[in-house]
Amino acid sequence: MTPVLYLLMGLLFGTTLLTVGIAIGYWIGKREVTSDTEARTDGLTGLPNRRAFDQKMDECFTQWQQTKQVFSLALIDIDHFKNVNDTFGHPAGDAVLREMATRLNKLKSDSLIVARYGGEEFAVITDGDEKHAAAMMERLRLIVSDTAFKVDSLSIPITISSGVARINAEERSGKLVRRSDEALYSAKMGGRNRVYIHNGLLCESYAIPLAGDMPERAQADRPETPPTIDELEHRVLARLDRLVTQEANPTE
Repeated sequence: MTPVLYLLMGLLFGTTLLTVGIAIGYWIGKREVTSDTEARTDGLTGLPNRRAFDQKMDECFTQWQQTKQVFSLALIDIDHFKNVNDTFGHPAGDAVLREMATRLNKLKSDSLIVARYGGEEFAVITDGDEKHAAAMMERLRLIVSDTAFKVDSLSIPITISSGVARINAEERSGKLVRRSDEALYSAKMGGRNRVYIHNGLLCESYAIPLAGDMPERAQADRPETPPTIDELEHRVLARLDRLVTQEANPTE
């Protein structure tokens, strides 16, 4: 075999191997990007999941430390979601969660992230103070309560409660989550279908909804109507689990 033929074969097979290597590298990189996206996406609703939320919260907190750019957190809970599952079945409950995600997406352009926080809870991080975030939540509350959720032939009235807080000086991100959760709990105890703000000292109602804003089922949920034992137990256990998780992470 002549030296020229050896050279031609080397060029041919060398180029082929280089092309194959580039293709394999591209495929591996694409798979890694896809896997990371899937790992940060809620499978049911398509929204960013808790992992993506935590990452965004860390980014916002870092920016806050560097620039003092104020941001706020709103936690949202679907009222009486257990009753939806018990009455209409879990497939209907899943459909309600997906529709809730669709309505939440209307806030996307005004938010840093809209995520499924866990179960029937969602989280929204926004630029600006707590009043700006509470106004957004009030608009969302009206969007949700004004139009029943359609699930096949069913028409399911849904309301939400929301708790809002803004980042404060000398505060860690974990404390912001806890204050938002306290505001959400106050909204629940205050009668549901409303927005509460934690102002750094106490929780207060942003706006008390008029009777005409509330679906028939929700109008029965007045402040004087105590929650059931099951609802209280579910809420307390969820709060305890969240607090244990947060306290286990000393960076918060």
